[in-house]
Amino acid sequence: MAVTRKNVGYFIDYSHTGPEIFGGVHLIWIRTTQFNTFGKISAYGKECKFNPGDKIYIKRMYSNPGPYGNWEYQVENDSSVVYRLSNYRYENNVLVQATF
Repeated sequence: MAVTRKNVGYFIDYSHTGPEIFGGVHLIWIRTTQFNTFGKISAYGKECKFNPGDKIYIKRMYSNPGPYGNWEYQVENDSSVVYRLSNYRYENNVLVQATF
């Protein structure tokens, strides 16, 4: 099975949401040149070690067992900094849990 990754632009910056906001987890919200508003790309973590200008990719990793085989994704750069993508999104001024 070939694992490929999709370029989602260059890293601009990030924001952190603590566990008290939603879902009981720490999330980092990543802005790139392609997705230049917070809310489209979120990953699990307290801080983001990407550097401004890093080329950012989303990579499909594997499928969870289940009737639909939900895929797990990660967001990464070329320097081996990797975070597991969350399924939380900020849409229409509401924090939601989305499926890919």
